[in-house]
Amino acid sequence: MRVGVVHHRLTARGGGEFLAMVTIEALRDADIDVWLISNDSSLETVSESIRISYGRELKVGKHVRPLHGLLSGVNKFSLYQRILVMLTAKRLLEGGKLDLIINTHGDMIPFSLKGKYILYCHYPTSLAIMESPRYKRFPLNLYARPYVWLLRKWKPSGEEIVLTNSNFTKAKIKEVWGVEADVVYPPVDIRSFWNEKREGREASIVSVGRFVREKRFEVIIKAFSKVAEEVEGSKLYLIGSSQATGSIRYMHELRELAKKLSIENRVIMMPDAPFADLLDVLGRCKVYVHAMVNEHFGISVVQAMASGLAVIVHKSGGPYEDIIEKGRWGLAFEDIDELSEKICSLLSDEDLWNHYSSLSLRRARAFSEDEYKVKIIKYVDELAST
Repeated sequence: MRVGVVHHRLTARGGGEFLAMVTIEALRDADIDVWLISNDSSLETVSESIRISYGRELKVGKHVRPLHGLLSGVNKFSLYQRILVMLTAKRLLEGGKLDLIINTHGDMIPFSLKGKYILYCHYPTSLAIMESPRYKRFPLNLYARPYVWLLRKWKPSGEEIVLTNSNFTKAKIKEVWGVEADVVYPPVDIRSFWNEKREGREASIVSVGRFVREKRFEVIIKAFSKVAEEVEGSKLYLIGSSQATGSIRYMHELRELAKKLSIENRVIMMPDAPFADLLDVLGRCKVYVHAMVNEHFGISVVQAMASGLAVIVHKSGGPYEDIIEKGRWGLAFEDIDELSEKICSLLSDEDLWNHYSSLSLRRARAFSEDEYKVKIIKYVDELAST
């Protein structure tokens, strides 16, 4: 059997890219020939990105690129570039070169696929665009409008299998398209992140995510400015990919905010940090904060829990509903004052921190790569036998 894994760009270094990589590993472990269909400039570029970000080796039978030459290095119009990978996958599937497609990027492009198709939808892209602050401003609002219109034209054929990352996103998919998606929690590399260390941790905070406005790092910086006054020697680490359009400008704004609040020496930004550095920081800090509103799942939250950190998430989305189960396994906040208070409580009360650190480690065991691999292969086998 030959399966095509479709993803816009694997060099984006986010949770979706990790899911795509683990999906490829699961297929190869099952002796299935895998083709990667992406807009990345080369397989060597993808492999290097995977090696730096996740400490893994990527192996596929073939890399199919819709964009060639200079175009493959162009990140502009990335929304519309996603259409090209799906059109390419459609051609390969209908031409008999692929037996099945797994779309790990998750866009529901409005054309039918005559063949076997698994879609892992991280979140309805039309909703993500409409909820994003950056797409509400000119000129990005005009840029995104045709793509949103296109996505709304998608109608399920009834033959595809739609998977998603959380019960929160499952409800959103049902709301937008009327489709009953199956919840398959995304894979988390629990083994690499596992850290039960208690002694010697810094009284510091960390947040991990792409440097995009949706992650709301500015909220964490503002909350930390109050923590810095109360907790001597505390630091804030911000770690993530800077590959997205607008990341450099956003990081500049964050640095200016930290400077304005006179905490620039205590806010450490680590764009595109190697995997070893990520593990090091998570193993040294005490508190993890996730400020995104309506985050779809939040792989980095589980990574932090496996690293023994107490977690604080925004009271919305997958991290709140699915991961900490509305306060059972971690803390939640709604505004900056509440966030700063909860950080201070965890950093100043050792018994409280130990309690939530223990809860994090217990909860992290519920998410694993092995569980995801078993489930994705089950769906592949199910489709292949029809």
